[in-house]
Amino acid sequence: MKAGGKELGVRINGLETPWCLDDLLALDGLPIDTLIVPKVNRADDIYAYEQLVRQIEFRGTRKKLSLQPLIETAQGLENAYSIARASARVRSLIFGVGDFMADTGMAFDAALLMPVRSRVVTAAAARVFRRSITSTPSWPISMDWAAAREARALGFAGKWAIHPQQVEPINGAFSPPRKRSKRPAGRSRHMRQRKGPARGDHAGWRLVDEAVLKIARRNLALAQ
Repeated sequence: MKAGGKELGVRINGLETPWCLDDLLALDGLPIDTLIVPKVNRADDIYAYEQLVRQIEFRGTRKKLSLQPLIETAQGLENAYSIARASARVRSLIFGVGDFMADTGMAFDAALLMPVRSRVVTAAAARVFRRSITSTPSWPISMDWAAAREARALGFAGKWAIHPQQVEPINGAFSPPRKRSKRPAGRSRHMRQRKGPARGDHAGWRLVDEAVLKIARRNLALAQ
């Protein structure tokens, strides 16, 4: 992790290009946290990246790298789930709308892309977690041109920016609301004692069950 809790990632050229290995070797010894790998079509692609990265790590000149595969093709979308669980290094799935449109001929339309983007979210969420290089779960990341708040509502955990001025509004869209309403103290004690859903007939109480707690924990993890 870098100063301020930020991670440093680099997008390298893909396996289908003649520059992939050169890119990896050029990063040897640099303080990189994660690799963004483009046009991942199948789980075998992640396996290939993992073996290449392991060869660099064997030299003892760098720490463990996580991988963030880009889902940018029809084949990649069909295999998104197997890609997400192909390696403990996989940190997130990133949907690349531009190349996906070029590969499929799909027009850019929010309604048309909704089921496609939903599949990326579902694949990341359904991943079977194993011992991971990082302590965080696999998050779906949006890099399309849809509104950040729309992507957040769909279940994406972040969004790519191509200009520094985009960072603040994107962070705002994906941050949990800061407003905290006052609730009776009895409810928190009730949940700590694990007595099931908390209910109340007087003003200010709301139903709080295990699902609500899971949502809250996920939002906290995202905020961190």
